[in-house]
Amino acid sequence: MSLTRRFFLRGAAAVAAGAALPVPSVRAGAACPSLPASPRRIVAIDYRTDVEPALVLGLPLVAAGYADDRPWVPFPDTTARLALPAAVEHILGFDPDLIICCADSPERDWWPYAQLSRAAPTLPTSFKSPWQADLRFLARCLGLEERAEAAVADYEAMIAGMRRRHEGVLATRRIASVLYSARTKTYYVHAPGASEWLGIKRAMLDDLGARTVEPGSIEGDGVTVSSENILEVLRGIDAIVIGDVGSGGLADLDTDPIWRRLPAVEAGKVRAIPGNSNYGSLFTARFVAGELDALLSSL
Repeated sequence: MSLTRRFFLRGAAAVAAGAALPVPSVRAGAACPSLPASPRRIVAIDYRTDVEPALVLGLPLVAAGYADDRPWVPFPDTTARLALPAAVEHILGFDPDLIICCADSPERDWWPYAQLSRAAPTLPTSFKSPWQADLRFLARCLGLEERAEAAVADYEAMIAGMRRRHEGVLATRRIASVLYSARTKTYYVHAPGASEWLGIKRAMLDDLGARTVEPGSIEGDGVTVSSENILEVLRGIDAIVIGDVGSGGLADLDTDPIWRRLPAVEAGKVRAIPGNSNYGSLFTARFVAGELDALLSSL
């Protein structure tokens, strides 16, 4: 009986008994779960938090979550593409000796960490932490720390180069990172001091030392802004990088009278980046850096 099948049968018994496995943390110093030596049949679930860091580390993926609107990620031709949400039975059908799965919502169909971790060795990731933390956690558990540190060093060198090229702009102009939900007509403005982690774009502006919206300028959770209040929050912003929350709808803003009154919009200093670049790892960071570099060069 294969390793995966043994874990699967053991997991089924645990579910029947109502047992629940603890969800490990990806924080620095967190303990790694027990893993097989040199896994060769790895399945990564979410195409942002799981697949991309696995590819950065050069892991042998037999199957992985896939989205066709992320062309900047070098998805291997030899890896089976999982359409999400994928059934647990389908995932286990690849006979994985290791699974990588976001553990933020461990009972959800999209990220079935709880079921998978009962059936096979499973490493967790999180949307709530910077991509570097996920990458380093996976690398530490798999003995690939040098690959992770090389990727982080690549990113830091890229950011240092952007700081040098745009020193004057970063010191004098204000740049906002914004997400937009067409369904709710709501904006999510990445503000300093907000407790909610909202992805690579916001983190990159922080890493660049960019000036952005004033801390405390957004009431409530410090992130969410209604359509009626967006003019007040972004009135002093010189440039905007904007994405959607994953459901499209940015074209709706072309006819939105309040949005069109923003100084950055009137000046044509807006860079739209696809919503599927909100999260990822080094490959998405490189893509976003290119878009931000173009925006900063226009100021």
